[in-house]
Amino acid sequence: MSYLVISVLLQRETGGNLAALLDSLSKLIRERMKLLGTIKVLSAEGKLSAQILTVLPFVLALAIHLAVCATLAQAK
Repeated sequence: MSYLVISVLLQRETGGNLAALLDSLSKLIRERMKLLGTIKVLSAEGKLSAQILTVLPFVLALAIHLAVCATLAQAK
């Protein structure tokens, strides 16, 4: 939003093509939003990997514990 205000104020003082200025400003804002979306997607992948790697040892420990308990119960 600050880009819009600054651009319009500069346009008012210096003159020129306001339509072209607003068009280029809209393209800039769209590109930034697209870039932010890409950043969110890429960081989400890393966050999911971190969560999986954090939980994985506990899940494996539980699975091994249950397998050992089942084996010992059959041996009795």
